[in-house]
Amino acid sequence: MAQEAARHMASRGSGSIINVASTAGLRAAGRLARYAASKAALIHLTQTMALELASKGVRVDALAPGNLQTDMHAEFEEAGFEDHIRQGIPMRRFDGPADLNGPRVPGCSVVPPRIGTPGERLSPSRAR
Repeated sequence: MAQEAARHMASRGSGSIINVASTAGLRAAGRLARYAASKAALIHLTQTMALELASKGVRVDALAPGNLQTDMHAEFEEAGFEDHIRQGIPMRRFDGPADLNGPRVPGCSVVPPRIGTPGERLSPSRAR
């Protein structure tokens, strides 16, 4: 999907693609091998696409939220891992999907921490 969108954006000479990754793709954690590997691959794809498309006026970034209260998170709670996970979070709380609402600019879902850095990852804690 991103490749097709990128073709159209490149032909226009502008655009922005925002991939939703996860901090699980940035660091290893137990019981998340498939999920973490897919998110790490998405981060790498984001960086590669950003480098390839920057000269065509297309920006590619990734949003990398941490532990969100989702259906997947409920599995950790049921398995008794919630307190252990919470200990690794500075604020000792889990974010909800609404916490992904961060800074906005026209035509883009998020503002990267350093404008002009292709393929930058943005986690909600860095956006505030």
